[in-house]
Amino acid sequence: MKKLIRTVILPIVVLAALFSVSSLAELEKTAYANRHVYLLIGQSNMAGRAEVSESETLPVERLYLLNADDKWEPASHPLNQYSTIRKGIEMQKLNPGYGFAMAMLSADPEIEIGLVVNARGGTKIEQWEKGTDYHAEAVRRTKAARKTGILKGILWHQGEGNSSNPDPYSEKLSKLIKDLRQDLDDPNLPFVAGQVFHDPLSKPQTAAINALLEALPEKIPYTGCVLSSGLTAFDNTHFDTAAMKELGRRYAEIMLRIQSDWKMSLVNIDSTGNGFAGYPVHMNNETLLRALELDKAGDWDGAHRIAQDIHTADGSWVHAYLHRKEGDLGNAAYWYSRAGKPVAEDSLGEEWERLRAAFGGD
Repeated sequence: MKKLIRTVILPIVVLAALFSVSSLAELEKTAYANRHVYLLIGQSNMAGRAEVSESETLPVERLYLLNADDKWEPASHPLNQYSTIRKGIEMQKLNPGYGFAMAMLSADPEIEIGLVVNARGGTKIEQWEKGTDYHAEAVRRTKAARKTGILKGILWHQGEGNSSNPDPYSEKLSKLIKDLRQDLDDPNLPFVAGQVFHDPLSKPQTAAINALLEALPEKIPYTGCVLSSGLTAFDNTHFDTAAMKELGRRYAEIMLRIQSDWKMSLVNIDSTGNGFAGYPVHMNNETLLRALELDKAGDWDGAHRIAQDIHTADGSWVHAYLHRKEGDLGNAAYWYSRAGKPVAEDSLGEEWERLRAAFGGD
């Protein structure tokens, strides 16, 4: 067989009178630290066109969906129901999010999954470019979700709309990934694309777009491609129920592989004595000390620009501290996890001093 991979919210309201404001903040961080958020975007197969059978039961424990008020609720079908750009509700059915979430929850019984689904059928990649409403809504809703969860990746399923002119697709997809990572403040955010349906006899025109999608991991770090081989469609375009669940499982398999690869690369970078982009660790330390001095001088943006470009545990720690200072606790918790550290509980000033000492500051 061809290889498929390339690459309880706490009831704080009742207890509020018993805790200080800082204690409540700690409870909130504890409440959502294990909620892993994923953005699902693309065209009709991501919106979902497969029939929902009795076996695809929702809601299930630990699975949430971002609703129209940008709040979490127990997930229910169709998962694309709250998309701000979708077509009619009657068209929204089973999408790969179900199979993906079931597999991710099975892989880690300690986490929750929060899905931000904002797909629309019949779209081309150009409609998702930065500056469009589709791009803006995907980013806006994800940032809202990230306030009470940790953003862990993006699932993309699109390509049918560009299959008649595939040549510019690879460059456009690379640009889209770069822009989403920049807008969501994570240059290494895992991104998994999925191939569209292909049949050499009934659907030969999708071969080229699928080849471009398959090559994605060779071009951009921390990306992957779900192959569509062996998956069946009920209308020569849209995956049927069994295929849709398998597609979601494959997304999960690749996402877990990318996340594992990221952790291993972080260990390798720090344990071999090399810093970001081949620079020695002491040079990274000097740069991070510069970031801390910029932060102390009031230049948060300048400090942030430095931290987000140093892809080590230390860089992630500074990144986490800066978002904690900003008040974006969800984003901060994400970067603490990337740094392999618990969320800081001391004062900002005390953490700043710990950071400075860790990097050899006087």
